[in-house]
This record gives sequence, structure tokens and C-alpha cells, in this order.
Amino acid sequence: MKKLVITALATAVSVAAQGTGPAGEVTLSHVINNLELGMNTEDVLAVLGDDFERVTNMMDNAEDWRYDYPAEPGYTFTVPSGEDEVDTGGLRGGSLRMQVFVEWNDSGLLCNYTVYTGNAAGVINEYRVFPDGTVRKSRF
Repeated sequence: MKKLVITALATAVSVAAQGTGPAGEVTLSHVINNLELGMNTEDVLAVLGDDFERVTNMMDNAEDWRYDYPAEPGYTFTVPSGEDEVDTGGLRGGSLRMQVFVEWNDSGLLCNYTVYTGNAAGVINEYRVFPDGTVRKSRF
């Protein structure tokens, strides 16, 4: 139990020290500037924290991690199938500020990630980093 508390505290301090936004919020720039392909799970936990949902990638049935960064207290998003679905309604409606999906390779290292943000006009921005390091920015 002590180890869990110490690990959680160390993670919280680490996240706060790495340029998060107001009130310790993880921001898009924080993710872009601190996540790197090849990171192990501990490194990703230090950048994004441990409040994530394990989801199934619809493309390859691999386990991914989904991080939800709500804009409103009490926000929840549940996908009954457990798949890696994007909360487009939350992003467009303003209850969800940002959603991050991270995927692991067979060695347990970060192999790609995608960040979704929304805006008041209902536009969703996607920032995707592919396994070869290529970055694609798109809107939908």
C-alpha cells in the first residue's frame, strides 16, 4: 500500500513538473512535448498519469490506453464493447476537453498515439503520431 501511495504521489509531482496547464491539467502541448515513441509504461504514466481506461483497438484487437480529460466535473464515457471509440459528442459538446489514445508494441513500448481535442465550433482536431514518427494533423 505504501508503495502505491508513493508511486501515485511521484507520478502526480512528475506530471505537475512537466508543464501541465492550469490546476495541473494535461494539455495538448504537454502531450506533444513529453510523449515519445519507445517509452515504456512507467514513462507514459509519468507524463499522462494513471487515470486511464484499457480499451480494445478496433483495428488489431490490441490493448490500448484511453485517457479522458474532462472539461466538466462528473464527466464519464463508457463504451459497452470496450473498444477504442472517440467521444465525439463530449468533444463537440464541451464536456470533454481532450482524449488521448496510446498503443503499445509487442515489447510493451509506446508505438503510436492519437490526441483529440474539440472546440466551441464543434470541430474535432486530431493529432496522430504514427510508429515511424510521422505526424498527421486533421480536423473532422
